[in-house]
Amino acid sequence: MARDSELLSGDSRFDAPSYRQIYLDYHIYDCLQMNVALAGRNMGRLALYRTRAEGAFTDQDTFALRALANHIGLACTRCLQNQGAAGGEKRSLPELIATYSLTRREGEILGLILQDCNNEEILAKLVISRNTLLKHLQNLYRKCGVSSRWDLRKLQG
Repeated sequence: MARDSELLSGDSRFDAPSYRQIYLDYHIYDCLQMNVALAGRNMGRLALYRTRAEGAFTDQDTFALRALANHIGLACTRCLQNQGAAGGEKRSLPELIATYSLTRREGEILGLILQDCNNEEILAKLVISRNTLLKHLQNLYRKCGVSSRWDLRKLQG
């Protein structure tokens, strides 16, 4: 993570020719940058820019960029894992549970979804409330990076 306002103090950074060209042309006052890496390989760089009126980046902004980079890195990992599964090899339920760090109950619910059970069938088999099921489904979607049951089923390959 690099914050330009920390690398060179005050306005001295504007004296450097490389900064002068970029910063003056686009009215940039500060830049916050972070690499996104996957398995030790650089996948890209996230960069946020601020004008003088917006001021320098704060520690809270740095935290937000780091969180965003972590989410993007996780999404890239999952995309690559899903591509590997698309090669015709069906992934087992235990493999999916481990890949997505699911709890025991989330794994049970995923297993029932993979068996094409609807909510009513899941509620009856697990003897849980509707709200509890909905919360588990929400967690499943978030952890697996999907937005529907159909997407959950596609994870298996």
